[in-house]
Amino acid sequence: MRRIFLSHQQFSEQEIEGRRELWKTIVEEYLQLRLGQSLGSVLDLGSGWGEFSYAVQANLKFSVDIEIEWAKFVAGKAEFSVQDAAKLAFAENSIEVIFMSNLLEHIPDRLAMLQVLKQVYRVLMLNGRVAVMGPNFKYTYRQYFDFFDHYCEYTDRSMVEALQLAGFEKFMLVIPRFLPFSTKQGLPTHSWLVRWYLRIPLAWRVLGKQFLIIAEK
Repeated sequence: MRRIFLSHQQFSEQEIEGRRELWKTIVEEYLQLRLGQSLGSVLDLGSGWGEFSYAVQANLKFSVDIEIEWAKFVAGKAEFSVQDAAKLAFAENSIEVIFMSNLLEHIPDRLAMLQVLKQVYRVLMLNGRVAVMGPNFKYTYRQYFDFFDHYCEYTDRSMVEALQLAGFEKFMLVIPRFLPFSTKQGLPTHSWLVRWYLRIPLAWRVLGKQFLIIAEK
């Protein structure tokens, strides 16, 4: 299942380091607390530049993407493999946490996306958690299809329904507006300002255009 990444998503080395620092704060201040502090295994699915793999704390960290070129971004931080997200090679009930950020809108159609979620459900351990982030079409409809590689539009509600169809019944967290649409705009660059943003949900209602959903198997 191929994802296309175009020039608008390319980053300089300095920008990549900046994204890592930003995501380090997001993971430490918010995501790790809700996914688990002492994790045995984590899968960063559609890892891209690998910011989550860099930041999350776990005994075993796996990163998966569709092209080998992404391996260099997680070198020394996670075990990388090239896999089709709809045909994951991981064993059933083998991963404690699976994280997906800005992945599912790049999958060509809804049935293919649902197959990815079914694979996620299969691979997760009992009581394991999946965290899904992505642009919420309700708040990004004006610019959503400015990007050629955005195939299908999703909202927080449609994503919850898709997760239910894949087998998930227990939802720990459903936030319609969490992070801004792009890390190149919206979020402050300094760690203390990012921490401030994360601690004041009222700010999410103004700047947040991506949903965050955490579900448990």
